[in-house]
Amino acid sequence: MKGTIKIFIAAICMLTVFKTSNIQAQTVTASGKVVSADDLKPVVGATISAWKGRSIKALITTDQLGNFNVKLNPGEEIEVSYTGFITIHHPASDTMLITLERAANDMSQVVVVGYQRKNKETITGAITRITAEDIKDIPSSNLEELMQGRVPGLNVQMNTGAPGFRGAATIRGLSSIGATGAGSDAYVNSNSPLYIVDGVPIDADAGFEYGFQSIGPGTSPLSLIPVEDIETVDVMLDAQATSLYGSRGANGVIVITTKKGKSKIPIITYIGNYFINTVPPLRNTIGGKDERLLRVNTVYENGDYDYIYEINNRPFISDSLNPFYNNSTDWQGIYYTPTYNHSHNVSIAGGDQVLNYKSNLNFYSDRGVIRNTGFDRYAATMSLGFNPNEKLRVNAQVFAAVGKKLKGSGNGLTEVGAGSNIASSLIPGPSFFLDVSQFSGAIYSENDAKTHNFRSFIDISYEIIKNIRLSTNTSYDYTQDSEDFFKPAAADANRTRLYGFSARRSDLYNRSQINYSETYNEKHNFYASVFSELRVNNSTGYVIENRNGPNDYYWGPFGYNSWYSNYAGVQYNSGSATNEYNTIHTIALAANVQYNFNKKYILDLAFRQDGSSYAGENNRWARNPSFGLRWNVEKEKFMENVKWVTSAAMRFTYGINLRPTSNIYASQGQFGVRGTYNSNTCRTDIRIFT
Repeated sequence: MKGTIKIFIAAICMLTVFKTSNIQAQTVTASGKVVSADDLKPVVGATISAWKGRSIKALITTDQLGNFNVKLNPGEEIEVSYTGFITIHHPASDTMLITLERAANDMSQVVVVGYQRKNKETITGAITRITAEDIKDIPSSNLEELMQGRVPGLNVQMNTGAPGFRGAATIRGLSSIGATGAGSDAYVNSNSPLYIVDGVPIDADAGFEYGFQSIGPGTSPLSLIPVEDIETVDVMLDAQATSLYGSRGANGVIVITTKKGKSKIPIITYIGNYFINTVPPLRNTIGGKDERLLRVNTVYENGDYDYIYEINNRPFISDSLNPFYNNSTDWQGIYYTPTYNHSHNVSIAGGDQVLNYKSNLNFYSDRGVIRNTGFDRYAATMSLGFNPNEKLRVNAQVFAAVGKKLKGSGNGLTEVGAGSNIASSLIPGPSFFLDVSQFSGAIYSENDAKTHNFRSFIDISYEIIKNIRLSTNTSYDYTQDSEDFFKPAAADANRTRLYGFSARRSDLYNRSQINYSETYNEKHNFYASVFSELRVNNSTGYVIENRNGPNDYYWGPFGYNSWYSNYAGVQYNSGSATNEYNTIHTIALAANVQYNFNKKYILDLAFRQDGSSYAGENNRWARNPSFGLRWNVEKEKFMENVKWVTSAAMRFTYGINLRPTSNIYASQGQFGVRGTYNSNTCRTDIRIFT
């Protein structure tokens, strides 16, 4: 019996040793250090990927000393990449010293096109990248401000300089430009590109977020994203590059990728900024005694025999001995002031090949040079990546942010104040006894505008068989806007104004995809994918407004005087109160095929069609076909001796992007509570026949 037990134990031990050695034979350890060729200093944050043929799989990043340690499958090499350096491949070993040379071009970069990661030298469309290095150390409440002048063909107009407000971005050949208003009150209509944040579409033209001369807080969705958390921004510039994003991308597509954690050693990063907003050059003004003399001389020079009457009729000119009129008020100083601001960002990131994580906390406070304007942001992000084996990949993220705004008089666009019409310096500053509305309305109005945003997604992909992978991405985006605005009587023709706004919007989105990729004879690279998109968008908003309240200390709702009070429901429209609620359903189907020969000759074909619930029954689908050709000339043999050329390519692309020109009201109609239908007055005729 004892002999049998010994034999059994020995067999188990041999089996265990065999399994262990077999597992070890299936993996290769790759470890070493990455340094810069310029100064041999460690390259911190370089991406270490497993490379085999065309397949690339990011694993970890180098730590603070430039070190890394990963496990590879047989036949895989490591790929080492870092922004601004040449990407290299190296056979796996456990004692590597990898030296990175600085890149003369950026063709080795990997960008996201059509929800797929592709090497830039195999992309046929026009794409420009902005990296974290380009925008670091520049405090800003809005990413749109940082994109100005950095991308050829991208025009960004910040319609207002107030912190937290949105601008208007247009991309060459993809956006129509129109203006509303005239003179200093004019602004560019919004035709914003589609923003993709970590694979989740974000609508920058959401109904209650314009904030120009319309209702709501007017907080830009991009203002809620901390700039310190952004890794790359890829701008799609032509129809071929944006075709896989369909009608929503007809005005162009901007893909934002945030930072992820990949270092085995947890890295804690703090970024703090302290900055000053200075007042721009203002008008030269004449004040006090000099202004009095100037006005008297003007009456003398341009008046007639009644000039004595004209002077005596203006006490603040003639009564120079009255201390009430002996003022020298600096109205520009009352309205404009330099501000001292700050921002703080803390992130914790780490992980390995199996599990990686990152959390980011951000606080940003910015006060505008116009008094009573400003923006505060509180944002938190938590992302998690789980790759238990070669086949399964799971990525998830939760994002929450609160944006608080001060809007002065409530008009975020045309708040020009002292810049439009400077009051006389002989008049004392605004007070309860003196109403100078253009100043009082901005300085003494109270505004509490908030935007709450919650966004989450989970992305799962699984390789069902070799080279065929299924993936699905589901996200939920919820936004709640609120605003309470009170203007005192002295600032509004002796009538108080109380305004309240509340709106909600939710967006449920799913994208499911199957793709196939393979390399034949190490030269013929083939990729194909098919995916579908489903989206359900719900939005509603409410407004209430009352005027002519009993005093400046009582906030309603009160209904003090029905003749001067407005009552509301959902969207405020031309002084009336309306109620709005809508649901939009969209569906899309798309396919993409790409072939390249040794990354020299590339052919890219794509087709997508979108259907929407607000489109008419006879024109439900919008179709977006495209194809592209690329020839990387520098890879030809006759270019081998041309050392001064590092990258040369010829491209030809064709694509159609159909821009939506309608909305849900055009197909179903909109009825207002004051008896209008599609802005036309409704009439009811009663006739009695005898």
